[in-house]
Amino acid sequence: MEKHEQAAVIGWSSHIPEIRGRLFHIPNGGSRHKLEAVALKRQGVRAGVSDLFLPVPKGKFHGMWIEMKAVNGAKPSKAQQEWLDDMESLGYAAIVAYGAEQAINGLKNYLALEA
Repeated sequence: MEKHEQAAVIGWSSHIPEIRGRLFHIPNGGSRHKLEAVALKRQGVRAGVSDLFLPVPKGKFHGMWIEMKAVNGAKPSKAQQEWLDDMESLGYAAIVAYGAEQAINGLKNYLALEA
């Protein structure tokens, strides 16, 4: 399941000094009661925002966005892909990761960039 894969990524990151406590989840998804969904939308929740964000600049990037999917999971939604494309156009690294292994490898590659 996607949530278990994502938890594994967060657990792994807690052992990496450079990003410990800096990689975080944005809880935009999930099913909610209609009134709660309306209230959250007013508070700034928006469709498509990636699951994880790392606000650590590396190389030419300002930070990194990660859209988590289950291993062999579905492709990103149109809104998710638009968010990733927009973030890339603004100077962020942005990836789709199918499982914890892909996300961790993406983070390792990102962290290997010169500061």
